[in-house]
Amino acid sequence: MIEPDDVALRHARNVLLNIFSSEFGSEPANDNRTEGFHIDEVSAGLLLSRGKHAIGIITRSGAGFVFINSGYAEPTFTCTTSDELLDHLTQTVATLLQPKS
Repeated sequence: MIEPDDVALRHARNVLLNIFSSEFGSEPANDNRTEGFHIDEVSAGLLLSRGKHAIGIITRSGAGFVFINSGYAEPTFTCTTSDELLDHLTQTVATLLQPKS
């Protein structure tokens, strides 16, 4: 679970929540709130991408979820709940939001 004092993880979680609200809710897409990330429905599942760069695919597996990084055949992580999926995706987005050194 995310610690409340971790600013980078809180920001990444907010980005994800904004993506989900704009893609599946009534909120219009806003790149300032989503940092350019978006989710599209594709034949394999849900594609998480940033700009024109694919990050990975989210699919269902029984009652749970599977995330496969773009370019890989094996699952990067599997989850049994949507909260667990959100935590893993938050880590992924936080890593991608880190400034390049």
